[in-house]
Amino acid sequence: MPAKPLTLIVLFLGLPACGSDSPASTESPGDLKGFEVVGKMTISRFLHVAVQLKNGQVLIAGGTETDRPAHSQADMYHDSAEIFDPERGTSSKAGNLSQARIQDSAVLLRDGRVLIKGGLRYPPEIYDPQAGRFAVLADAHELRRSAATTVLSTGDIFATDEGGNAGIIDPDTWKYTSTGRMITPRTNHSATLLQDGRVLIAGGMSAAGMVKASEIYDPATNSFAEVGDLNDERRGHDGMLLQDGRVLIIGGRKGDFNSQDVQNVTSAEFYDPAANRFVPAGDTGLSSIVTAFLLPGGKVFLLSGGDVATFDPVTGTTTRTGHSISENRSFYVVTPLNEGRIMLSGGLKDRVSTDEVLVYSP
Repeated sequence: MPAKPLTLIVLFLGLPACGSDSPASTESPGDLKGFEVVGKMTISRFLHVAVQLKNGQVLIAGGTETDRPAHSQADMYHDSAEIFDPERGTSSKAGNLSQARIQDSAVLLRDGRVLIKGGLRYPPEIYDPQAGRFAVLADAHELRRSAATTVLSTGDIFATDEGGNAGIIDPDTWKYTSTGRMITPRTNHSATLLQDGRVLIAGGMSAAGMVKASEIYDPATNSFAEVGDLNDERRGHDGMLLQDGRVLIIGGRKGDFNSQDVQNVTSAEFYDPAANRFVPAGDTGLSSIVTAFLLPGGKVFLLSGGDVATFDPVTGTTTRTGHSISENRSFYVVTPLNEGRIMLSGGLKDRVSTDEVLVYSP
């Protein structure tokens, strides 16, 4: 989603926030069930990015903090970055971004570098862990148009924007080669790499409204093909490749961004590449899904509000684990770690910016 104007960034969240200068909130041990505070970042932040590097450490960059409810200033945005070690619970500074920035997304490339990109306001940047510094990609305008990106099996980057434009970006030269347009322009969709190297593009929104139609991009033929409709319209959902080659589509919302009738989608569905169609996968029974990640054993980790659940793709059932981060945390960043562990960094704790890092071990 494109970044909002600087003076409105906390207003759009719909939740009051206080700054990190406020007294730290107290929390009884019982408030964290299954999660452990493993360390702290160098500063408090939320709306940042966090991605695990190939060495197991986590790059954390950007974000902001607040000084009073429903207000944020540009001078409270962060250009700093740090490397957090989840094994030791320590964090160290890792240089600075080209500018203070928020609401970015981070993509780990096959060579270990990290692509950080935002909306129209911010230029894309690359973090090189070997050099320990950031570099701006000044002429990669294709990554500045709110592009959604997927790393292909070749290591190239497949990028699409809300205007329907699509192309391949070479991560060595940053040369962009157009693939032509998507069949249906969309944004807030999922783009999932299949086992055969194709990309499933599902759901989302277009200028005309919600999109149920889905399509596949094939790098071998450099073409798009329709693959039928989702069973339920959704945007902002998760799409993940399962161990058996199917794609799980789960969560999301339905309804226009400006609609008064926006609803969470509780159903799940599979895309079956062999049958080339979508089939229902049951109902999660969860009011909302904050994030979803595939665990090593094949089940899917779900965070609904502050509660943990797992979805079993074999049985189509959802199980609440009884683990929780309590209701006093919001706007944290969730990062999958090795061995199925899940890391939560920063966010608001009792509406106060926090520097805490939590880890959940299934």
